[in-house]
Amino acid sequence: MARTGKPGIFTKLMAAGCSICPFCIPSRIWPNSTFARKMQCLERICPWCRAYNRLHGPRPGADDEDEAQATA
Repeated sequence: MARTGKPGIFTKLMAAGCSICPFCIPSRIWPNSTFARKMQCLERICPWCRAYNRLHGPRPGADDEDEAQATA
């Protein structure tokens, strides 16, 4: 069952790890780069990236590509 509400301290700590990750930083700075598109695959399985996305929302354009792949 999915919890709704305020994120806990564990989620915030995991998101902090993503905010200093040397792979995630360039992915957020240049979201349309080839590297960022490759990182989107990893964001689905990385617990730190998932926690960051829970707190800050998904990167711009991340949902657009998922919808385009689903309709193709």
